[in-house]
Amino acid sequence: MAWTSPVTVVARDVVTAALWNASVRDNLNECAIAKAGTSGRIFAATAANAMAERVPDSALVATAQTTASTTYVNLTTVGPAVTHSVGVRSLASWGAIMSNSTLGLGARMACDISGATTLAASDTNSAACESGNANDAFQITWTTIFDPLTPGSTTFTSKYRAIGGGTASFTTRIMTMIPF
Repeated sequence: MAWTSPVTVVARDVVTAALWNASVRDNLNECAIAKAGTSGRIFAATAANAMAERVPDSALVATAQTTASTTYVNLTTVGPAVTHSVGVRSLASWGAIMSNSTLGLGARMACDISGATTLAASDTNSAACESGNANDAFQITWTTIFDPLTPGSTTFTSKYRAIGGGTASFTTRIMTMIPF
């Protein structure tokens, strides 16, 4: 069902049960408060006069791991990754404590998207650091809006790479997604 414009009545109009139900009850049942199934959820417009409940989610991988790859790869413990039903947009935020074993080199953390939408991790949307000294550690976060997305079940997975060589280290890796 979708929300509809309520009927306009004037003095002395008879408001029947069917008229009341269509104009008042049915429209109230289309409001967020009536559709809310679980606390902690948000709502997003899916079309004119229509909305859907969405589930914000986050994941954390606390394990410290490394890579020497200069292209985006999974670490030994993959992720963090979040899978949820998205609309046409999603607010994404990810980050970690990052470093590189070699002076002047760095580390990058990006997001790979699979499912209803497919998008490879890239430097365009990545958290990055470059060290002045070997093993300088930086706590870095990147936030972006992915738009447009194809509505449906979508997985967002963190991927990692070293900048320029050396060995890039990552710990306390987190990802948060808020679908629209």
